Amino acid sequence: MTKISRNDPCPCGSGKKYKKCCLNNFSQGIIKLSEMIINVAGDFINLGQTIEEKQSNLNMACIAWNVSTISKQKQEKAIKLFLEDYKKFNPGIDYIDEVEKDFRILIDKKIRIYPNEKRIIVSAEYLDNNGDEKIRIGSYK
Repeated sequence: MTKISRNDPCPCGSGKKYKKCCLNNFSQGIIKLSEMIINVAGDFINLGQTIEEKQSNLNMACIAWNVSTISKQKQEKAIKLFLEDYKKFNPGIDYIDEVEKDFRILIDKKIRIYPNEKRIIVSAEYLDNNGDEKIRIGSYK
């Protein structure tokens, strides 16, 4: 894994330099897990057109997050199980390859941005309060 230098683009995807974006949050340990999820999967979550679709994308992102915290060997088995469940709960889908691709991208992005973050997400909620959208995450160490 490559170390991020102060002048590199921030791994959160903001387009800013790391020193002008997330460096202080990481060094002070003040970044919330919900902010981390947004950094890793915000664009993916926002692909949803409705609150329900955004919640579904958030759920998938959180499962990918949890898979990223286990060993590489166990990740492959977990990915296989996720895809089997996805097909079971979405019968007749013909885009499982795209689901797998997105899932692997989320896992890789989390590992790249937060390689040492091992908290497990146990709940995730996408909230819309009169246009003020945010997420709430529950976790344990």
